[in-house]
Amino acid sequence: AEMLNQLAREFNRIQSDLLDLIDRQGKETRKTKIINWVMTAMTILLAIITLYIGNESLGFAESDQRSDQEWQTQQIDWFKKSHMELRKLNAQLNNKMGKDSIR
Repeated sequence: AEMLNQLAREFNRIQSDLLDLIDRQGKETRKTKIINWVMTAMTILLAIITLYIGNESLGFAESDQRSDQEWQTQQIDWFKKSHMELRKLNAQLNNKMGKDSIR
């Protein structure tokens, strides 16, 4: 009978230890779930922020490209005008040289 009582006490101790373990695991699981949800939410938020920043940068790049194109157009116009001026001056010089050489 003493042996049976000892076995019963041992069984009860193991059972209560198991129940404690299950309870602790339940709490850990809840904590883990909360941490996972927080991490997921932060990841999604970070992704949205990254997309927004990327979009803004693309907008800036586009406006930079536009201003670069405008600048190039201005440069081309300036070169065309300069070229025309130089041709005029060259023609005048040639004209003058031609007149001078005849005399």
